[in-house]
Amino acid sequence: MGVLRSRRGLAYSEFERRMWKIHINLESRMHALPARYKKHVCDKVYEPMNKAYSALIIADEQKGSAQAAKDKRQKCFRAAIHYLTQMEKPLMCFFNIRGISADGANEIEKALNLEIALIFGAAGWDKEEKPVIHILHKEKFKRLAFLGKMSELHRYTFQKTAHAPNDCFDALSTRIDDYATNALYAVVMANIKPPETRAEAEARDAWIKDAIDNLNAMQRPMVGLWNIMQYSERVMDEWAGMIDEEIRILTGLRDADRKRYSGLK
Repeated sequence: MGVLRSRRGLAYSEFERRMWKIHINLESRMHALPARYKKHVCDKVYEPMNKAYSALIIADEQKGSAQAAKDKRQKCFRAAIHYLTQMEKPLMCFFNIRGISADGANEIEKALNLEIALIFGAAGWDKEEKPVIHILHKEKFKRLAFLGKMSELHRYTFQKTAHAPNDCFDALSTRIDDYATNALYAVVMANIKPPETRAEAEARDAWIKDAIDNLNAMQRPMVGLWNIMQYSERVMDEWAGMIDEEIRILTGLRDADRKRYSGLK
């Protein structure tokens, strides 16, 4: 095994080597997350990350000029890009729960987008548009009320579901977590850049609507978790109040956006 390990090290391509570094970096950061959060947060990062890494290892093993090897290499590159982009949402969740600094978030975002660029170069996809992974760090959440409030609500939600019993993990906790993360992700995506065209304004509006829909959907499974966990009325009023406030802010933002961007073409 020592020989094989040595040979593996010599066989690294740049895209495989950098993916390994991303894996090590994120694994060390997730290791520091409190244990009660790990099954709620880390598994959803590990799954696409491990699949992307595996696809790149297989792609790197396809040597020679045979068409079958070339086709398999291309297929593996496509799979790797798919799984890398799937990391975006769970990473936003993890970084919000963990409170990653601006430097840490920028480091991971830059590494992932460089990895995508390396894969596109190795695959020869010069004329295709590369996907871009966005990660919003905690400093940016403080600048806008709807981002800051959503960030707080997301963390508060995971604080509650992290203590729920295992037997309601899939039925209730995971559903609530997913709705909260979907809402966080939608709010972040709505704020990536100010719209410059009507199509971009419509896309922003669709993201904000998606956030509102997910926040509304949270409330039903929350009642189920409340019945199991026997939360106090004070806790439920605080939790539901945070949801209602975020919905109110986002609804007002949609109304303001319609006026603000009405002149775009």
